[in-house]
Amino acid sequence: MNYTVLGHPFTINIMNRAFSLKNLSLVVATLSILLGSFYPSARAGETDARVKAALEQAGMKYEVTSDGDFKVIVTCPNDRTQVVLINSNTNKINGTTVELREVYALAYKSPGLLSSEISDKMMRQSHDKKIGSWEIIRTSSNNNLAIFNAKIDAKLDDNSLVKIINSIGLVADNMEKELTNKDEY
Repeated sequence: MNYTVLGHPFTINIMNRAFSLKNLSLVVATLSILLGSFYPSARAGETDARVKAALEQAGMKYEVTSDGDFKVIVTCPNDRTQVVLINSNTNKINGTTVELREVYALAYKSPGLLSSEISDKMMRQSHDKKIGSWEIIRTSSNNNLAIFNAKIDAKLDDNSLVKIINSIGLVADNMEKELTNKDEY
């Protein structure tokens, strides 16, 4: 399956890594859930009225992407900004009423594999965060994109959604600043 993140096409690719038995079990369980238990609940290209209402209620300016997702610019400290995307498409877990949405921001782009230092930093930070985690996405041109992504309840109240959007933007911007000292994303 091919995806697009901030205009960069990518395919899901599992990197060659050594896993402990515990981590391997976690990876297998997660893949089983992702591949077997989720199904899309909205058609591609359609916007989700719940997100639109939340953004408008908060007075947040947004753009709608060609995929029907919402793109907002989060204001960060020191005159910095961060692009955050909110997926209109959601996923439901089979047999439940749980509906999840992704909110994410790109922080770093690497022409090859990320260094072990950067990967380690992101893994440790993912562990420390209450919501959201770092994900590495390989594009079709073999670039690697580091995004901070939260999979949240699609029925979240407006105020909580806006707080999560801002939080995702701040975390991604802090990592971008730390790694590149630029304000590109």
